[in-house]
This record gives sequence, structure tokens and C-alpha cells, in this order.
Amino acid sequence: MKFLKTVMIFSIGLVVSSCGFSKENNQDFDSERKIVPTKVITREKVLKCNFEQGYIDFCSNNYLKLYNDSLNKKANFDQNKVALIIDKERDTGKGIPRKIKYFVVLDPTTKRVYPLEQSVGYFVNDRLEEIATEPSIIKFNQNNNKVCLSGTTFSYQDNNVNVENECYTFNPNDNSFFKKVQKEKIIKYENLPISFDKKKFMCNGLKCKENILTVDRLKEISKNDKNSDLRFLVNEKGFDTTYINASTGNKILYVLKYSEGDSEQQNIYLSYFLDGLFKTKVLGEVKSFKIDSSQNVYFNGAKVILN
Repeated sequence: MKFLKTVMIFSIGLVVSSCGFSKENNQDFDSERKIVPTKVITREKVLKCNFEQGYIDFCSNNYLKLYNDSLNKKANFDQNKVALIIDKERDTGKGIPRKIKYFVVLDPTTKRVYPLEQSVGYFVNDRLEEIATEPSIIKFNQNNNKVCLSGTTFSYQDNNVNVENECYTFNPNDNSFFKKVQKEKIIKYENLPISFDKKKFMCNGLKCKENILTVDRLKEISKNDKNSDLRFLVNEKGFDTTYINASTGNKILYVLKYSEGDSEQQNIYLSYFLDGLFKTKVLGEVKSFKIDSSQNVYFNGAKVILN
């Protein structure tokens, strides 16, 4: 009897032991009894799930899987981080969906994910149709924290057609994480060469656009230089003064033409910046005048030195 009782107790113990190994305790094993990696990047690790009119959820399950699968990838951005490009269709319900790309930074150390709000799509033609042979380009490298986009951008309140190298710097300590790099504004004009023919200025073969010299325009072109010698030439003071913008690249040059009273004789002044100062040069009564494509100035047959 003692033997039978012992067998029964042992059998019951097996049943209890078997029932006590719950399904939850099996969650870290697959069918072959191998350990499955635990998901370490969750929604809480994604610093921004949605952007206004972004048409993407960076916290969706498929993207969380992408981040976790990419944790062991080789660093390719900002020294020790992993940059990911997400392909997406931007469908606003109006017209044909646009094929766009998003840029995401993954920090393998903190397990945090930083999406860039701006997205970029194909270059487009004058009808805003995608040019199939000109897809968007996203440039970045491991040596710095800058990412540059080329194509058509779609961020809310910051969308532009056919941009070249619109760049952002990444800093996890900034509130927005990405800061747009402002390009140095270079003024470009296509007015050169300029010639004087039959009392008219011709810019690159066409009649030049002449602006009336007012007090406000003088402040604009002289960058508020209070000592400008041109103050007495403003149109309101009896002079019929106009000016032409002859600038090219970052070389600022203006040609001012005026006649006094009822005189038909036209006089020329030049204004330009030299070493950061607004300069004025009196040329006098004009008979012939030319500025070539290299911005060399010739007045009444002689070359003018801007100094």
C-alpha cells in the first residue's frame, strides 16, 4: 500500500509541475527552443510618432520591427548612429500618390528613434509631375551629423519644388532634434552685359528694368548707409533718377541715371560695396557706357576702376 501511495503522489506532482509551466513563460522561445531577442525599442522610444500632415506613423508595428531589426547594423551617421531611409507613398486623396522618402536616426546606445519631419520625393516637371528618371536623393555619412535632401519636399508649411541639398543638422539635445541649415543667400542676376544705346540702357539684349530712386529704395540698396552721397538724387527732390541693378554673384553694383530739371542730358553715377562700405562714383554726362559679362565698366570709352 505504501508503494502504491508513493506512486500516486509522484504522478500528481508531475501533473502539477506540467500545469505550472505557463504559456507566458514560453514567450522567449521559438518552436526549436531557441531564444528570441526581446523587443527593446517600443513606442515610448520613438521621439515623435506623427507630424502634422505627415501621412506616416513612425510608431506603427512594422516600423518598430524595422528599428529593432536595425539595432545591430553598422553605424553610418553621426559617428555611432544608424540612419534609416523609409520609402512611403504620400496619398492626400487628391491626384496621384507621391513616392517619398523619410529619414530616421536610430541611436543603438539609448535605443531611441528620431524621425526627421521633412520628406522628399521625385524632382518634378513644370506640370508638377514626377520625372521618372530623377528620383529624390538623401545624402549623409558617418563623419558628421548633417543630412541633405534633393528633390521635392513635402513638410507642412515648408514644401518646395526641386530643391538641391536642403540640409539639416541632427542634435538629440535640441527640442526638434533637427535644425535646418540656412543657405547663404547669393544674389544672381542675368542683366549683363549692359550697354547704352539711343539714350536707353539695354540689359543682355533687352531693355533694362529701371527702378525709381526713392528714399526707401536708397535705404534698401545702400543697406541703410546714412552717409550716402546719393541722398540729394532721390526722385522726389527734383531729379528724375532711376537705377539699374548690375550685380552679379555676390558683387553688388548699381548704375544710376538722372537728368536735372528740363535737361535732356543724362548723367551717370555708380554705387557699389567695397570692403563692406557703400561707395559712390560720379561718372558725369554719358555718351557711351558698357558693362561686360565680367562686370568691367567702360564710360565714354575709358575703363572705370571701382575703388
